[in-house]
Amino acid sequence: MRQYFSIQVRRGLLRGVRNIGSYYYDDPSSKTNGEFDVVIETKDGYGVYEAKYFKDKMKESDIFQEASQTKKIKELKISRIGFVAVNGFEETDCDYDLISGDQLYA
Repeated sequence: MRQYFSIQVRRGLLRGVRNIGSYYYDDPSSKTNGEFDVVIETKDGYGVYEAKYFKDKMKESDIFQEASQTKKIKELKISRIGFVAVNGFEETDCDYDLISGDQLYA
């Protein structure tokens, strides 16, 4: 999935990117931890993207549940939240970046 974003940067479709990587957090005080598949650093903050390989399309309820995990990250200024779902998304009205498998493999 990092390759997708790297290609977008090289094509000039994604601008201002300083770094592309993953992010892991561990908060011993709340006994929580997790990881985000791709994090894109820009001057405005960080874009956090999660990849989902569901058998069916990703549901809006799944999107909001996954997005709530970003609130646990205190160290990053998150400017964008996005999801990559190989089988696409059910119709949704949200402000997150949604990337389907068709877009990913185009």
